[in-house]
Amino acid sequence: MKKTMLLSSIPVFLLAATSGFANGTVFDGFYFGGSAGGAFVTAEPKISVSDVYTNRDQGGPFNTVLNANDVLKKNAFKGGIFAGYGKSWDVWYLGMEAFVNYENFTESDTFNSNGSTEFSEPNPSSAMFYNTTVYTNTTIDPFQVGVDVRPGFLLTPTTLLYMRFGSAFSTIKMNTETTFYGASVKSNPESFATTLTDSQSKSVMALRAGAGLEQHLTNQWSIRADYVFTYYGKLSTDGFTPVKALPSGNTYQLSSSTSGNKVMDNAVLLSISYALHC
Repeated sequence: MKKTMLLSSIPVFLLAATSGFANGTVFDGFYFGGSAGGAFVTAEPKISVSDVYTNRDQGGPFNTVLNANDVLKKNAFKGGIFAGYGKSWDVWYLGMEAFVNYENFTESDTFNSNGSTEFSEPNPSSAMFYNTTVYTNTTIDPFQVGVDVRPGFLLTPTTLLYMRFGSAFSTIKMNTETTFYGASVKSNPESFATTLTDSQSKSVMALRAGAGLEQHLTNQWSIRADYVFTYYGKLSTDGFTPVKALPSGNTYQLSSSTSGNKVMDNAVLLSISYALHC
C-alpha cells in the first residue's frame, strides 16, 4: 500500500516542480554563463632523423637513422565564458552558442638514439661513437574562441539532453631541437656536434563534438555538465644542417630532421547559466 502511494505521488511531484515552465519555454531565448573543469590532453609526437658521416680513410657516406614516436598524456585546467540563444519546439531544442575558453597545456619530450659504435672497419683506429637527440615542445595557445550548435531533446520541461558540434579557433606551436654529435673512441681523437633548431606555429579551426545535460533550478538559473572532445590537428617541422668538415678531413651533416605532432583533448566541464527571457 505504501509503495503504491509513493509511486502515485511521483507524477504529482513532477507536475508541481515544472508547473512554471509550460511547453519548455524555460530554454527559449538568450542566455550567458561560465564553465570550469578539466581537460585530458593527448599529444602524439613522431620524429625521423637522418645523419651522415664521411671518413676519409673508410669512405662513406655512412648514414644513421632515428625513427621514434610517443604518446603523451597530461591533465590541464579548462574553463571559459559563453553566451547563446536557444529555441524549443515541443520536446525538440536547437541552440547556438559562442564561447571563449582558457586551457593551459604545454608538453615536452626527448628522443635519444642512446649511442652506437659505427664506422669501425676497415680501420679500427677510426671507430666513432655517435648519438642523436631530439627535444620537442608542444603548446596550445591558452585562449580559444569558437561557436557550437546544440541540438537537444527535452526530457522534462526543465531538463535538456543535448549534443554539441562546432569549432574553436586556436594556435598550436611546436619547437624542435635536434643534435647530432660524435667522438672517436680509440686513437686519433676528434669530436663533432651540430644542432638544428626549428619551430612551427599553426592557426587551426579545432573540431569539437560532445554531449551534455542541463537542468533549470529556477526560471533563470540552470546548471549543466558537458563532455567535449576537441581535435586540434597535426603540426610538423623539418630541416637540415650544411655539411661540415673536421680538421682530419672527415665530414658530418644532420641531413634530415622531421618532427610531427597530433594534439587532441577530452574535457569534462561544469557550468552555470543565466537565462534572459522574461
